[in-house]
Amino acid sequence: MDNKYVFNDTEINNILYSTIYNQDHLKLRRKLYKRAIPKLVYVVLFKGNKISDPRPEYSLLNYLPKKYIDFSDVEKKIPKIEFDLETSAFKAVKIISLLLYIAFLLNFKPIQKLIFKLTLSKTLKLIHDYNLNILLCGHPTLTATFIGFCLRMDSRKKVITYQHGIYNLSKYKVLWFEKYIASKIIVFGSYFKDLYMEQGVINEKITIGNPFFKSKFLQNEKNNISVNFPNKQVLFIGQPFYQSEEEVFESYNKSILSLIDVCEAKNIVCYYKAHPREDINKSLNKRNLSKLKIFSDNIHSKAFSNDFDIYYSFNSTLLLEVYLDGKICYQLNLPGLKLDKFSVYTGIPYIDSTNLSDHLDNKSYEFHIDSGYLNLTSEPKLKLLNNILAEINQV
Repeated sequence: MDNKYVFNDTEINNILYSTIYNQDHLKLRRKLYKRAIPKLVYVVLFKGNKISDPRPEYSLLNYLPKKYIDFSDVEKKIPKIEFDLETSAFKAVKIISLLLYIAFLLNFKPIQKLIFKLTLSKTLKLIHDYNLNILLCGHPTLTATFIGFCLRMDSRKKVITYQHGIYNLSKYKVLWFEKYIASKIIVFGSYFKDLYMEQGVINEKITIGNPFFKSKFLQNEKNNISVNFPNKQVLFIGQPFYQSEEEVFESYNKSILSLIDVCEAKNIVCYYKAHPREDINKSLNKRNLSKLKIFSDNIHSKAFSNDFDIYYSFNSTLLLEVYLDGKICYQLNLPGLKLDKFSVYTGIPYIDSTNLSDHLDNKSYEFHIDSGYLNLTSEPKLKLLNNILAEINQV
């Protein structure tokens, strides 16, 4: 691939819009990019830029957070590899992001083609200057998608994507990025591998890895604990469904209100923990906002782990993390939206929001997990790191 490459309309649309679910999601993305552009302009104009010197043997652009994978120990052992390219090539990556956001907003093909030509020039320079060979990401950002597209024009270079959360096995549609750009897809378990293969992804492209969280119990071992309420507090883990499923606003709030009412009848206080990308004023109606207590501490805080007797959600990945940490969890149904039942693969009971009173009277609770759903390991970061290093060794 060189600077003379001309993107066709289909490629432009796939790079810019293939992760958009519907018109509501498109509007949300447009708002986010409009807000981001002034910040990017400031960074590009006024922030310094660290230069990688000497030029690394090759480099890896990593978009995964440290809670997923940590390259710090590896960097000391393999100094010729640049593992944290986004920091090193700070300004270059931000310029690429800025150009792509503008192209996204200006949905006019002649202008988009001009912007893509300039973005291609910046991206190829980044790939050359930093000897970029591998891109690693979860859900692909606009920037990761474009850089990944350019990388994969060279068959020797790799784009690795890692399952970053629980996908609905009953409705997840494989992304264009995963199907046509990624050279390797690392999934949580064999059921997710089957999901990809059913949608045309070849077997050799998929590696069964592991989730990024640990477990306090073995996969197929059934452990039981007694249920009690020392704290008299429960926590509902929220999700920003309004971003892609606006029609479930009413049922979302109705189900949560049912939980609040049942808890109030037993003098149990109900808290709400928002998703990092959630605006509670868009998720919750005024009645629920007035009744719920908002939990604002970090999910890694002692309060999050110790102050609640039961945790609830509709289908948050965090609910599974909490369950694997040995906490009592329940999955509420959400009328109007088809969600996988965690009870099929774990001991998390699936309960009807119209009939909640009985579950608080349960005397025992069970822990187990289907290894095909979550391939657990005692050292998740190390396992993922080894999978990535195996790919690096093939470069």
